[in-house]
This record gives sequence, C-alpha cells and structure tokens, in this order.
Amino acid sequence: MADSNGITRNIPLHQMVVDVLIKGGVTGAVTVGTSAVEAKVGATSLRNRKSLTVYNASAATVYWSFQEDVTTATGIAIPASSCTSFAVAEDCLIYLIAGTGGLDVRVAEGA
Repeated sequence: MADSNGITRNIPLHQMVVDVLIKGGVTGAVTVGTSAVEAKVGATSLRNRKSLTVYNASAATVYWSFQEDVTTATGIAIPASSCTSFAVAEDCLIYLIAGTGGLDVRVAEGA
C-alpha cells in the first residue's frame, strides 16, 4: 500500500486480504456484432460474481467498455485470439461490440 507520498511499503502476508473464487463459475459463448452486448453467460450475470474473462475466439477485433453505448471507436480492443480478465462484481457490466457481425466470443464468470 502506498502512503501519502506515494511510497509503497511491503505488507506482511498475514495482513493481506485475498478474495478468491469459492463457488465455481460458468462458461459460455456470446455472439458479438455491430450492436453492443453484455459480457455474461445466460440471461443474467452470475450471482456473487468476482471475475469475468472474455476470450475473443474470432479472427477480428472485439471492443469492450463499461458503457452500453460502446463503439469500435470508443471501446478497448481485444485482438483476435486473445483474452482479457476483470475483477468485477455481478452488478458491474461489461459491454462488447465489433465492426462486423457474428463474432465468436467465450465468456467465463467466476464466483
């Protein structure tokens, strides 16, 4: 942790707080196109979600954002055959969009 001067000091292991996945998770496919879709498996986000991983299994770039009105110009790129992971709660929504339709994206949610 950093002090008021921005100096980071070592924290003893017994004082660290670690948040771990204890309930398992779900995985699934999401089709991403030119309209934003939420990155989730099923109709709602996994209850007590702590992590979200998005793997772009397509040959084109997919973009993500916290905003539902994400565009390919405003989103953050997930290149083809790459993934990105988030430490997020179930009510923190991530949206995906692409410049073309029918892209295969895999999503994993952990709780």
